[in-house]
Amino acid sequence: MTRGPRVFSRLPGELLIHAVEAADNGPGMGLSPSVATGVRPLVARIGRDLHHLGDAGR
Repeated sequence: MTRGPRVFSRLPGELLIHAVEAADNGPGMGLSPSVATGVRPLVARIGRDLHHLGDAGR
């Protein structure tokens, strides 16, 4: 149970969650090829979302 709404007396207007699903949790170094391929588009999406949220607050 989250206590945020009780503490702040309101819910956020928008909640964005970005995630990467892991295919293999075994030991290793670096990113798998599929994750490495997905990082750039995910970072771009996060940047667009942050820009949108910044514009919405003006």
